[in-house]
Amino acid sequence: FNTMSAAISRAKKAGADYVLFPAGALLGSYMLGAKGFESGLQGRWAACFRKFMKLNKDKKIIVGDSLEKQFVVVSLEHTYNLGKAAVVKEKYSKVAREAKRPVFYVAPVGTCNSGKNIYAMDGGSCIFDKTGKIVFRMPQFKAAEALVKVDAKGGIKVYDPEGKPAKSFKPY
Repeated sequence: FNTMSAAISRAKKAGADYVLFPAGALLGSYMLGAKGFESGLQGRWAACFRKFMKLNKDKKIIVGDSLEKQFVVVSLEHTYNLGKAAVVKEKYSKVAREAKRPVFYVAPVGTCNSGKNIYAMDGGSCIFDKTGKIVFRMPQFKAAEALVKVDAKGGIKVYDPEGKPAKSFKPY
């Protein structure tokens, strides 16, 4: 929660209208009944969620998927595999073309423990313009932030947290 809170503070300082986080960023990707989901953990999650809701009163903070007037947010916990970048490009460029608005693919970085397997979450978040072209890609296997400006016509400009034009990365 502290990492998210700090990112929200930086976004507010930069004048962001929205703050986007991948699905599972707030509470993780555990399921009810899963091993390790004991009452103590439930209590900590509830406290975290209450803190988050206080932060979200004056800001549009999105965790997971969302369909907004100006854009679409897609955040699935795709695990890393060699063909992932091509699948993401094909699937979400189509969403952008059909929705006629930019799509933000917001992907988590780290690991996911299903209780049986541990999966690598590679990040690689990217932005598609309304024509379906990838106009920006975040690094893989590294937590990162970017400030994105979408104009009324759907034009997209991406900046690093210091306000300088951001560098786009190529997928592995």
